[in-house]
Amino acid sequence: MDDAVAATDAALEKAGVDRGRQPECGQGDRRHYRSTIVDSPDLFGHVNLARLTQDMRDIGGTRSASVGLFVAGMPFGPDRLQATTEMTGKVALLWQTMQQVVPNLGNPPELTKALDHVRSTMMTEGEQRFQGVIDAARKGAAPPMSLADWCPWVTRMLNNILVLQDAAIAAAQTRGSASQVLDASTGLTRQAAVLRREIEIFLAGIRAA
Repeated sequence: MDDAVAATDAALEKAGVDRGRQPECGQGDRRHYRSTIVDSPDLFGHVNLARLTQDMRDIGGTRSASVGLFVAGMPFGPDRLQATTEMTGKVALLWQTMQQVVPNLGNPPELTKALDHVRSTMMTEGEQRFQGVIDAARKGAAPPMSLADWCPWVTRMLNNILVLQDAAIAAAQTRGSASQVLDASTGLTRQAAVLRREIEIFLAGIRAA
């Protein structure tokens, strides 16, 4: 068990879980994002909304990997609990911002529908279950679900966030050139791929422990 915990801690450190941060995505991808909103200010609101959804997906993924330790029966000490609590706060802040951005864009039907989807899935059912598992860890109780159930549930739940990202990118495509939107969305896609790959490696380590 000690070897498994040490290996998991190393994976968490690589993924930035204990520090509540995300792995670094490529600087080129960040430049694509910045250049798009500078060169095409009309796209700012939609591209920014897509970026917010990606940030929520990434932070949510990092948090789920950390909570997965507890679900797998591994130690979940005060430091890890604090980091998880901080990530939950970041998710809540991102959600609050998203709810402000969509009205600022005029509440277009496609974005309003996607926002409602995130509200009814990730921010209602999802957050209730996340908090239930975190509360069990805080109280030293048994995990309320198995790791075999946790991993697929987490993936499906977090992917609901991307419905809003897809809607934001689609809306941006109606306002800017295809190349401008492609630059921004490509950066987001690469950022997501980096984090998801590291989380997949991490979860594989938990299953093998």
